[in-house]
Amino acid sequence: MKRIQDMIIRPVAAGSQMLSGAGSRGQASSAVLTFIRTATKRAAGSKTSMKDSAGRRLGAKKGDGELVRVGEIIYRQRGTKIYPGENMGIGRDHTLFAEEPGYVRYYYDPFHPKRKFVGIAMSKHARLPTPHFAPRPRRFGYEIIEDPEKAQRERQVMKRKEYLARPEIEKQLEDRAAAREQRRIQLAQKLDDHISGLTDEEKLIASKRLVLIQNYLAGGRSVEEARTFADADYEQDCKLRNELQGDESALKELEVYKAVAEKTDAAVSFDPERQLCKAYSAQELEKMAQETIAEIEELTKPDTMTNEIREKVRLTLKKPCFNLPNRLALYRKYTYKPVKLPQLTLEQKEQLVKEGKGRIVPTWNDEKRKVEKVYVPYKNKPQPTA
Repeated sequence: MKRIQDMIIRPVAAGSQMLSGAGSRGQASSAVLTFIRTATKRAAGSKTSMKDSAGRRLGAKKGDGELVRVGEIIYRQRGTKIYPGENMGIGRDHTLFAEEPGYVRYYYDPFHPKRKFVGIAMSKHARLPTPHFAPRPRRFGYEIIEDPEKAQRERQVMKRKEYLARPEIEKQLEDRAAAREQRRIQLAQKLDDHISGLTDEEKLIASKRLVLIQNYLAGGRSVEEARTFADADYEQDCKLRNELQGDESALKELEVYKAVAEKTDAAVSFDPERQLCKAYSAQELEKMAQETIAEIEELTKPDTMTNEIREKVRLTLKKPCFNLPNRLALYRKYTYKPVKLPQLTLEQKEQLVKEGKGRIVPTWNDEKRKVEKVYVPYKNKPQPTA
């Protein structure tokens, strides 16, 4: 042990004398201990240490057919030498990782022949890519409950958040159903003004259909599209009742429905504001539009435009021959009257500029081929009349 200490710990005499102040005062010198590391072998160098050698950590981390878990790295790269395929994610450094547990597959896609892909197959014998028009295999993370009692209990399980929100949701559904029924009653009353001879059953069928058409119109559909979708929904329901439940009366109800729908479409329609109105043919709508425009032109003949005239124009445009964008465009066209600026001399313009009522803007007149000084008045400033 003493030999080991002698090898590691050595006194430094000069340093000890300087630190302890030995000499003139006659004080005893104290040894300062220092640790010296003696290498038994010289550090090796490398003549290739300064070169930019290729990295050793990039490349494939999982081979084709290997079983992987979620999040495992499949391929490290810089740049997309290999592209992410099915069930595969890509990081910000182009690292490819598994998004689903399964088997690694390296493959080519017919739609991208110059790219190589890597994906995850759900089963051991599955091959990628999945055919273009085939359904995508997905893993939902659920297992089939074969016990009927456990399955029934699972159906009745409700999350706490759903349980707390259930009363409010049920109330909203009841309010929506009540509002829908109120609309149906109002439409059924209006049907009496347009169609006569409808029985209570036919009126019920027609009013329910009109409510559904009105809902499609609120979603941006045209009247023709809304009618088509409403009829297709009812027809599909009747056919499914007949096929799955063996309800033979469903086909008879479908025949009655088609007859009522044909009679209703010939008599009533919806205007752009989704209100029930009389059904017009294309020729009648075109004639109505021409007469309305002529009436508006007669109303807007005076040079001065007042709020009373604007209100008359707005009410005149509320006809089923114009949709809402056309009404707005025509209203802007016929109710806009440009302000006629007074013809002022250059001296008058300069005087108004000095008074702070406007400014002069040099403008190029293409017809006269010269620059003209145009006076532009400021808003909320009294201007001279023509």
